[in-house]
Amino acid sequence: MLIPKLDPPGRDREYRQCNSEEISQIVHTWLFTNDVGYREMDRDILGLDPLSSRGFHSFNVLGHLGLKRKFKGIFADFERSEAIRQLKSDEQDFSFGSTDRQAMHAFQPRNIRFFLVQKR
Repeated sequence: MLIPKLDPPGRDREYRQCNSEEISQIVHTWLFTNDVGYREMDRDILGLDPLSSRGFHSFNVLGHLGLKRKFKGIFADFERSEAIRQLKSDEQDFSFGSTDRQAMHAFQPRNIRFFLVQKR
């Protein structure tokens, strides 16, 4: 599988306003679903009114991490373990600066501390 190139940095204001669980849920939703958009993530994850936020918070969190449109749903048909394997085998650093050694457990539902995978 060819994983798209990360394209950071986007602005970080919205990223800094979110806690790690919110960021994790946004990233997980973006990578593993095809049918959820920015407005839905703003509403369902961040508790924002999508008519007012227009999805810009989630959009900017993902943009800051370099996860642009080409990453949407990239792992929709993958098991979590296969997605982790794919990310670890890629030359890019998907840890996003995480120092959490348990980062790979991020793919487990509702036990999300995402920051994708730690390179070893």
